[in-house]
Amino acid sequence: MHFHQKIHNYLLEYRKKYNSNFNFIVRQNTSVNDKKYPGGKIAHGLVFQGTENYCFVALVDKSGGANATKSVGIIIKPTKKNSFNAILDIVFPGEKDVDLINFYKTLASKFDGISWDKKGTRAYLQIGEFPENNPTLLYNWLDVNFPILRETALESGIENLIPNAERFYKLQKKLERKLLEASKQENYWIFQGNPKVFDFEAAIGDGSLDNFTVSSHKDKIKIGDKVIIWLAGDKAGCYALAEITSEPKKVSVSRDDKHWKVNDPNDTKAGIRITHNLFKNPILWDDIREYEELENFKGGNQGTNFLATNEEYNAIFNMISHQDPSYWIYSPGRNAEHWDEFYNEGIMAIGWDDLGDLSKYATKDEVYEALKKAYGGDGSKKNNLAANYEFCNQIKIGDVVIVKRGRGELLGYGQVSSDYYHDEKRVNYRSCRKVDWKLKGTWDTGHSLVLKTLTDITKYKEKKDHEFYYERLLSIMDSETENKSQILIESKNQILFGPPGTGKTYALKQNYFPLYTTKETSITAENNFETVVKGCSWWEVIAVALIQLGTSKVNDIYNHKWVQKKAELSNSKTVKPTLWGQLQSHTVESCEFVNVKSKQQPLIFNKTENSSWEVITEEIENQIPELYDLIEKVDNFKPDANKVIERFKFVTFHQSFSYEDFIEGIKPIMPENGEVAEDLGYKIEDGVFKEICKDAALDPDNRYAIFIDEINRGNVSAIFGELITLIETDKRTGTVNEMRITLPYSKKTFSVPSNLDIYGTMNTADRSVEALDTALRRRFEFKEMMPDLDVIKDEDVDGILLSDVLKTINERIELLIDRDHTIGHSYFVNVNTAQKLANAFNNKIVPLLQEYFYGDYGKIGLVLGKGFVDKVKNDSIEFASFDYENAEDFKTATFILKQADGASVIEAVKLLLGTAKIKEEE
Repeated sequence: MHFHQKIHNYLLEYRKKYNSNFNFIVRQNTSVNDKKYPGGKIAHGLVFQGTENYCFVALVDKSGGANATKSVGIIIKPTKKNSFNAILDIVFPGEKDVDLINFYKTLASKFDGISWDKKGTRAYLQIGEFPENNPTLLYNWLDVNFPILRETALESGIENLIPNAERFYKLQKKLERKLLEASKQENYWIFQGNPKVFDFEAAIGDGSLDNFTVSSHKDKIKIGDKVIIWLAGDKAGCYALAEITSEPKKVSVSRDDKHWKVNDPNDTKAGIRITHNLFKNPILWDDIREYEELENFKGGNQGTNFLATNEEYNAIFNMISHQDPSYWIYSPGRNAEHWDEFYNEGIMAIGWDDLGDLSKYATKDEVYEALKKAYGGDGSKKNNLAANYEFCNQIKIGDVVIVKRGRGELLGYGQVSSDYYHDEKRVNYRSCRKVDWKLKGTWDTGHSLVLKTLTDITKYKEKKDHEFYYERLLSIMDSETENKSQILIESKNQILFGPPGTGKTYALKQNYFPLYTTKETSITAENNFETVVKGCSWWEVIAVALIQLGTSKVNDIYNHKWVQKKAELSNSKTVKPTLWGQLQSHTVESCEFVNVKSKQQPLIFNKTENSSWEVITEEIENQIPELYDLIEKVDNFKPDANKVIERFKFVTFHQSFSYEDFIEGIKPIMPENGEVAEDLGYKIEDGVFKEICKDAALDPDNRYAIFIDEINRGNVSAIFGELITLIETDKRTGTVNEMRITLPYSKKTFSVPSNLDIYGTMNTADRSVEALDTALRRRFEFKEMMPDLDVIKDEDVDGILLSDVLKTINERIELLIDRDHTIGHSYFVNVNTAQKLANAFNNKIVPLLQEYFYGDYGKIGLVLGKGFVDKVKNDSIEFASFDYENAEDFKTATFILKQADGASVIEAVKLLLGTAKIKEEE
């Protein structure tokens, strides 16, 4: 625990036990890009203002004039004697407020023995020294002196001079949140090795390097942290990137022990997993020493383990991404049978699923042994071994994959965009990588291609028109041939439809969302700027402009790049009036040159006597310090390789969803922070579809999508309105038949971008496809998703195959109603115990059948059998003595549902399947 945190705990304890009025101020903001403290000071335990050598516990909520810290507080320094030294500090150089200066001097006069500096702007008093584990001296001093400070502050009449309880708790909550965020942050490390004592290249090459010596920072290295593997020596450089898999601990035997050239001097190791193997093409120090991001890089220093920064890690990661790519020929299944599926999902994948997750095998030998165990035989298995090992370990992000079918046909190519991953949710071909497919079509090569599933052809030479073989293959696909498909991918309007539980929404999440997801490293600084500004309100961009400009006229604010970008992205036709309105409504109350009654928080602007505007920096620091983070995010944009950018929006239609929610509408301007609005205002607000259209239009090089779940539950004609024509693929922006309309509220012209895809899902049991609006139906293609028995083909509970149960139920439903009302396989996914099976019937299947059959439990009995439905004859019921013709005809049988449990469900399902003997009715 950092000593800042120990002092913090002492002060919280004092407040709780001895003085509930003791409110102090903790650190409020920190830069995650701090080069000395990667992730920010709070992440390193510096919870007060200060450094490793001291902390400043602020007791007054005012800045100390030109001083960076607050004006009054206690400085606490650790000593070499396992103790802390405490000093009262009153500091205010450059303070111009007379009332504040009087307060500081009055406060200082109440402490005997206080000293002043020569300038008369700092007073200090030695409080004393106390042991690290016993704060009694500090507590005693606070008992006597904090009431003096508090009373003096209240007597001064200066508002908000000391923090009240609300302010105290707000800052504590904010600190707790930042500490929690910091605990989840990844740390970045340099693990440095000496090739003279350990053969790192060989260990990385054969995959046996799965731990690394730790001699420092043992208590800070944690699972998930990122590591730069750095080798010293003549060829110093980065030979791999890795991830921590286990925290430092004593290890007696390691798989890489054979690579030690001397005795291993240290048995404390952290587990690692190599994520980027660079041993064939390392990034050498001579090639990167001039990079600005690496000017403080610690590789090459004396030692083994050093802190690195996110900036340094990403700089090296980006260099890897921009290394010369390798080129691979690849077959997506036998005779390319999975090509369409993989293309649509944006992946490449290989089989050999019985091997499981390939990343668990450290060496080729382990893969070979696994192949023999899973598939038998004593042959070399050379091709299968190479395909699995290279797919997992040697393909890298940025490599080019050329797709083939058979011996003489090319199908397209793409660029690898992810590391290896194992997708357990896929039915087969679970070893995957994401690929940005660039081209799809069919091309005859005119010669024989290699037969293997996966082949690295990077170094294959060509004799005639090209230097390399891959250049020849790419030129075949890039030439104009009759079979070539369009490079510009046509917009897609598609609806996934089927019965409930067939995985429509799941398919969107698993198969479609990734097509519109990229790493932050793929976006430009301008894209980042647009994203940041789009998320800002008008007053925020004005505040940023004034922070950067200083005191300025409205014309200067108007011309600032943040304001110009906001104007470009907004619906406002009157930007300058908007600026005036925002400036005045967020002006501080003390401003005598603005007379506006209705103001909105935060109050941060001030108008000067000469009609210029300024931002009150103290208010920014206290209320919205996040603005500085936004500026940092734009001015020093460093793409984070671990951050994902989503180019899609997801929405669910319902009966109340409207055109105003989807396209644009007039919405009231709501007061902020609990204020009461005197005059209700309105603004034109973009709907979700218009927002994604604007995003797509600003980024034509990437594809965007909107996913509409339950599309048939909304009033589609009313929601889409006049856009029903514009969504047609040949009416989009830039197409031959492009169409534009004028929107009714904003009066702006609008068209739907060509790089926007529209997907929907609909439940056929809720409403049939035919009931959809005809105009919409002819503008979409429909993909049916029916129950898939293969998904659960190997699932069983106590010997009962769940695929048989689902098949039997659906055959009966289809006979009694129709195929649109069958039930999906998802109801039986992850059902592996009798109790889970009972829950599936009780909570999902039976309620659905009740809805299907409108309470006709007899038909439910025809589907599920006697194990779930009982028949009651009712012939023993006697009516009251009353003369009514044919009264006995009312004595018909009724049916009641039986609740299954873990003990009875197996027998009930056997009755459903007809595999159990049915007891004779009495």
